[in-house]
Amino acid sequence: MIMKPFTPKRSSGAAALLFLLIFPALFAVYVWGLEGARMMQASARLTDATESAALAVASNKVVTNETCNAISKGMIEAYFVNASGVKVADQAAEGALPCVIAGQSTFTISAAVEEATWFPSAPIINLGNSFTVSDSVKVERDLMEPMDIVLAANFSGSMVANEEAMKSYMVSVIDKVAALNTPTVNNRVALVGYDHLISRRSPEGEKEFDHNLICTNNSQSNNAKDCNKQTGNNKSQILDYLNASKIHKEKTIENIFGVIDLSEVDQSDNSGGGSRTCTGSSFSLFWFLSWEVNTCNDVDASAQCSTTEFTILWWTITSSNCEDNDEEIECKRQDYSWWEWILWARYQCTSSGNNGNQNNNQTVELVSKAHYETIRFGSQLGDIAAALKGDEVFKAEKTAKDEGSYYGSASYTALIEAARLLAFSGVNPNRKIIFFTDGKEENTDIAYDLIYDTHSQAGACSTIINYINGLTTKDDKPVSLEIYIVGFGYDSTKGAALQECAQATKDPNSDIATYSEVSNEYLDQILTTNFKNVGRLIN
Repeated sequence: MIMKPFTPKRSSGAAALLFLLIFPALFAVYVWGLEGARMMQASARLTDATESAALAVASNKVVTNETCNAISKGMIEAYFVNASGVKVADQAAEGALPCVIAGQSTFTISAAVEEATWFPSAPIINLGNSFTVSDSVKVERDLMEPMDIVLAANFSGSMVANEEAMKSYMVSVIDKVAALNTPTVNNRVALVGYDHLISRRSPEGEKEFDHNLICTNNSQSNNAKDCNKQTGNNKSQILDYLNASKIHKEKTIENIFGVIDLSEVDQSDNSGGGSRTCTGSSFSLFWFLSWEVNTCNDVDASAQCSTTEFTILWWTITSSNCEDNDEEIECKRQDYSWWEWILWARYQCTSSGNNGNQNNNQTVELVSKAHYETIRFGSQLGDIAAALKGDEVFKAEKTAKDEGSYYGSASYTALIEAARLLAFSGVNPNRKIIFFTDGKEENTDIAYDLIYDTHSQAGACSTIINYINGLTTKDDKPVSLEIYIVGFGYDSTKGAALQECAQATKDPNSDIATYSEVSNEYLDQILTTNFKNVGRLIN
């Protein structure tokens, strides 16, 4: 039998049949490859989107689960414009971690994206109407150095109605600070209670009130006890620390951080004894005749002692006339000569005994009916919170000034005390003062004059800011100061000076207000300014 030759015409039919047999498989491979590539591309794009969302979340100062989820969803939707659906957090996957966990600086971004397939009805193989890709990423927000925080709380009579709310809010501040602490981050808290005064504990544990001011009666006197004294036999009180004209602004500001010359300041109780430096002059005519007069003045005892000394050859005649209220005065002479015939003599005079004028300029005991004191850095946060929860250590009270009136507050006194704590006891680079007050100053004239700069004198505010911002830590990290005010019906007229001082510590571009009435959101903003607002991805 002779076979017919295989012709192209007959082979084309076989090829067509073969193609029909394998086409569905080839199309399936094509669909699978195309949709698979889209899935891989979507997964990679979702990874980029979640990482971008995580960094965007970390850049916010205050982050809650609501804000985190909103930022994450918005960012992912921008990557997937045509997605059928975008889900985040626990909606993305059952059991997914929430974005924010209290007390942690890490955020978890979980997301799932659904996209429509291109070949939902493809024969043999298809992926249905849609496919879903998911991803989860963690980001840790980098922290700045820890904080030293001074809580300055007003316990004057005007705060009686707000006392419990203030103390409760301060406890929540301490709790949030404690939650931010880690084995490597030690945020510290100190507390300054005040009304028209502040108080400290002596080494013996006695409470001592102070006003942190230097006063003067005239341009030649810088007597600190002139701020609070008794005069005359009736011992009437003169409290010059409440008198704007008596405050020595320059000396007070010098004394905030530096030791001033208090040689004219009476440090005794004026019950007798003391010392003074007296100056005199002596003139010599060659070597055989000299004449000398020395005058000693004691401003405390109003004593005066004059000594006249004549020297002729080897004989000396001395005449002394001392009127010192029976006080004994012993003077030691130190000579300073110019050439050989003119001599000046300086005397160091020491007095002893009773000066006979005990009632003159005696110190009035500073007192307040309110309960408050200064708790320094180093105390346990739990102990400070416990002290605030009771009335034994901290309690607002009205202190009578005269009949029918009561003392207000002196925020400038607390500002000075808080600044000293941060300057001399602070160790962390970020240092904050948070005032809790109604702004009702006892004397607005003193607040304005002391806190504000003048054309010739830096005020307490700029002095404090410049001094603390000029410090460095032991490891040479720069220190920065921020002041905030939490208000309780804040009087922006009487408290204007403190508000302006707080504003002076803020970056003009900051999105955090200097002052706010009580709110948890404001507290979160204050305490999270120690974040660098950048994050890093972690596994």
